[in-house]
Amino acid sequence: MPRANRCILPGEIYHLTHRCHNKRFLFRFGLDRTEYCKRLRASVRLHRISLLDYCVTCNHTHLLVSSNAPRDLSLMMQQLEGEFAAYYNRRKNQSGSFWGDRFHCTMVENGTHLWNCLRYIDLNMVRAGAVSHPGEWSWCGYQELMGLRERFCLLDMARLLELLDTPDLAAFRETHAARIDSAIRERQLSRESHWTEAVAVGSKSYVRSVAERLRRRKRLRVLLAPQDAWYVREDAVEYGRTEAQLSVPDLLPLAHGSDLGLW
Repeated sequence: MPRANRCILPGEIYHLTHRCHNKRFLFRFGLDRTEYCKRLRASVRLHRISLLDYCVTCNHTHLLVSSNAPRDLSLMMQQLEGEFAAYYNRRKNQSGSFWGDRFHCTMVENGTHLWNCLRYIDLNMVRAGAVSHPGEWSWCGYQELMGLRERFCLLDMARLLELLDTPDLAAFRETHAARIDSAIRERQLSRESHWTEAVAVGSKSYVRSVAERLRRRKRLRVLLAPQDAWYVREDAVEYGRTEAQLSVPDLLPLAHGSDLGLW
């Protein structure tokens, strides 16, 4: 995953991803994934973070959270990731890095794009070929979202339904399950890098707003992904391409002093 200058604006929904050192499979044992989830549960409560979904894979983590205070978010991640790394080294009687780099933060617009992010997170281990359905993976939020887990719950379901503007829990579960099943049935499982590498994902107006609030940062670029998802990334985060190689979707740059009316 490319390194970016982390952008965290207050009052947003955040998709946080963190990869193990050198992409190693340090979460390959279930006991470590379970320990991480226990610490995650305690940490989000301590720092007043609403956890909306999560997935602990064998070599990285996904956390979907909501918070009004970026400082609380950073403190939560610093505590959780640091203390878990120390636990792991004690268990293995070793020293060294557990995490590969700083965690990455992608801001997500509520509504349709939040629905899509939930689906993307829950399908992680299906995409990896580890399971055939997210309900088979105990270390993600799907079982709790579907009401299949009643003990040691981590998610703030009330906040999630509020952000989705879906007051009916039964309707949410029916919709989310149908979207998951449809993606699996139609083999719509390809990796969508904007969920883990962008600064923000959402409608064109949403990413325009984010870019305007970040305009004092380095040069930003707005792109269009599948399913009408616009996203912002920093120009410093290139994926092996030069400016001449950028195609039509890679247009609409925002540099210092750019005219936002061009959007």
